[in-house]
Amino acid sequence: MARKKVTLQYTPNDSTRRGTFKKRHRGLMKKASELAILCDVRACVLVYDEGEMVPEVFPSHVGAVKILNIFKNMPELEQYKKMMNQEGFLRERIDKLRDQLRKFGREAGTTRDPPAQGHVWQPP
Repeated sequence: MARKKVTLQYTPNDSTRRGTFKKRHRGLMKKASELAILCDVRACVLVYDEGEMVPEVFPSHVGAVKILNIFKNMPELEQYKKMMNQEGFLRERIDKLRDQLRKFGREAGTTRDPPAQGHVWQPP
């Protein structure tokens, strides 16, 4: 049976939040381990628990330091080649959607391009 989609929002109840954190924390570490094993990649996860000074680290503290040092020693261009922040991701997504909109417009026989950023495009 399929699970119900969970809405992501802050949980104000402390005990519920702690329980969810523990469950999801274990799941995150397991997924990182599976990713590293199945795809033969180097993976590193740092999780700071609320109120804790020392993070939980995957695969180990020494392993994480090695992975981070490899990353730091890469040329800067190589480091940033595939890196993306939320703004970059959203810009890329908007560009893809605009291209899709143009394509659908051509197929439908309209040639009107969507407007630049900040404006809402209304279909003809």
